Amino acid sequence: MVEKFADLRILRYQIPGWENLTLKEQKLVYYLTQAGLSGRDIIWDQNYRYNLMIRKVLEKIYTSYQGDKSVADWKAFEIYIKRVWFSNGIHHHYSNDKIKPEFGKDYYSELLVASGLELDKEVYELIFNEKDAKKYSSG
Repeated sequence: MVEKFADLRILRYQIPGWENLTLKEQKLVYYLTQAGLSGRDIIWDQNYRYNLMIRKVLEKIYTSYQGDKSVADWKAFEIYIKRVWFSNGIHHHYSNDKIKPEFGKDYYSELLVASGLELDKEVYELIFNEKDAKKYSSG
C-alpha cells in the first residue's frame, strides 16, 4: 500500500522480469500505456459533462499553487483532487454520489486567484452545490 485517504487505498505493484523483456515487448507496454492515457479523457467526459474542465482546473491549481501547503484547507484540497482522480470525475466511483470537498468556497476562490484561473460561475458552483448530486447511468 502506497497511500491511504478517504475510503481509498492505493497499491503499487512490482513488475518482476521487466528487465528480461525484449525492447520490442517493452515498447508494446509503453504504447499500450499511451493508448490507455488517450482513452482517459473519453472516460472522464462520458462520466460527466464538466469533468474535463473541472479536472484541468484542479490540476492547474495543484501544479501551480505557490501558497502555504501545510494548512488544513490545502490538505483537504489534496484529498479532494486525489478522490476525483481515482473516480475519473467528481462522482464517487461506486456510489455515484458527488464527492463533497472538505474545503470551503472561499478557499477555492483563493486557489483560483493565486493560480491565475477563472471559471464560469456555473462550473465554479458545481463542486459545492447539490446540482447533479448523483450520477446516473442511462444503460
